[in-house]
Amino acid sequence: VPAHNSHLLILRLQSSPMISLNIPSERVSVLLGQNGEVKRMIEKRGKVKISVDEDGTVELSGSSIDEWVAKDVVNAIGRGFSPQKAIKLFSDLYSLRVINLREHGNDNDIIRICGRVIGEKGKTRRIIEEMTGCELSVYTHTISLIGELEGLHLGTEAVYKLIEGSPHAVVYTFLERGRRKLKIGNLIALKESSLSEPEPI
Repeated sequence: VPAHNSHLLILRLQSSPMISLNIPSERVSVLLGQNGEVKRMIEKRGKVKISVDEDGTVELSGSSIDEWVAKDVVNAIGRGFSPQKAIKLFSDLYSLRVINLREHGNDNDIIRICGRVIGEKGKTRRIIEEMTGCELSVYTHTISLIGELEGLHLGTEAVYKLIEGSPHAVVYTFLERGRRKLKIGNLIALKESSLSEPEPI
């Protein structure tokens, strides 16, 4: 490739089409924030430009990686998370998982499933969050989680068990066992890390 064309090739690879997604119209004001402060914060931290319509259409433009990260932040806000929780997704440690309940039944089923995941006075949601370290949002026809990889996997499995009809007691036991495994895994990793450190001279 001629030298003058190689720079054009690099620019084409770095650029990407604008990403478009839809969030519920009632969440637009949350995404914008007071006087647009939330939108500006996401643009600054995500290194993207954001266009928002009143109907919930959101367009993001930036580099491919920046667009995809910012998309998750916007999507999380659209799925009921506060901006303070959604911006955790700017960290490489956190990921977003969205479960579409329309794939698991009709409107009555969705209402029943949401009730099971929330639990009496929010008990079940609170237990899932405490056991996994995840943030959990039950919003319209979706259940969404933000968390670190292992905790996110555990929390997602717990939600699916509730969707499938497992008794709450069974799910709580599953979460307790999973949390113990996570703790043991973290302790082993910490020990291995300390053993690999050079001894002081």
